[in-house]
Amino acid sequence: MTTGFNNVKDVFDAVRVTRDRLQSMGAADLAKALSDTLDGYWTTGSEALIELLQTIDEVRPQCTKTLDATDLVQLDEARAAALRLLNLR
Repeated sequence: MTTGFNNVKDVFDAVRVTRDRLQSMGAADLAKALSDTLDGYWTTGSEALIELLQTIDEVRPQCTKTLDATDLVQLDEARAAALRLLNLR
């Protein structure tokens, strides 16, 4: 359920938690991929969400080896919220 995500900031904040968790668990390469997107300069919120979706799609399969189910659900919910905010679902 994505009701807790009302804007781009909410989505980015959730992904920052995931990034920090990956970093603390030794998955620095996955954390860096998320950081590169989170810390990038984006002209619009839509552009930021599209870039974040691409990054999540790239790192998500590898996250299953590192993150627990709760963290994976949070990442999936952030992705779903990004799609909703972009009116893609």
